[in-house]
Amino acid sequence: MDNISSKISPYDLLNILFPGVLAVAFCSWCFGFSMSATDIVSSTVYFCVVYLVGMLVSRIGSFTVEPLFKKIGFITWHEKYYKAERKDPKIAILLKIMNTYRTLVALAASCCILALIATFFTKTITCCVCLRLLLIFVVIMVIFSASYIKQSKLIYKRVDSFSKKDLQ
Repeated sequence: MDNISSKISPYDLLNILFPGVLAVAFCSWCFGFSMSATDIVSSTVYFCVVYLVGMLVSRIGSFTVEPLFKKIGFITWHEKYYKAERKDPKIAILLKIMNTYRTLVALAASCCILALIATFFTKTITCCVCLRLLLIFVVIMVIFSASYIKQSKLIYKRVDSFSKKDLQ
């Protein structure tokens, strides 16, 4: 297990493991099941479950949040991004940060859906608690959506600042 965890990049830690741990913990609380890592086998299984759930949350962001924000016009994408990235390596770092914000928006949206499911289908959460959770997660979505949009604009301006001559 230590060998696996030493090979995880900071990007994977922020975009996959962190959201995965939060989502699994929230699911455990919402649906009343317990998942703990007490021995080597179960810690490996827990790690795999958390990693898979984190990947799902990340993909939800990629397949739903990003296209939705593009369609609404909240974010734009510069066609010269890849050429600009070779000239300015900081663009790749800024993009990773932007992807982290997108994943956290997806996590908050997923938690809203899970809270509604737990409230109306399993009755493990009362309506009052659900409303409080929804309020919290909507605030989190708004904060990270604003961060996602701001980061997108920063990247777009940075790429756009290169003259056509620089990128050809």
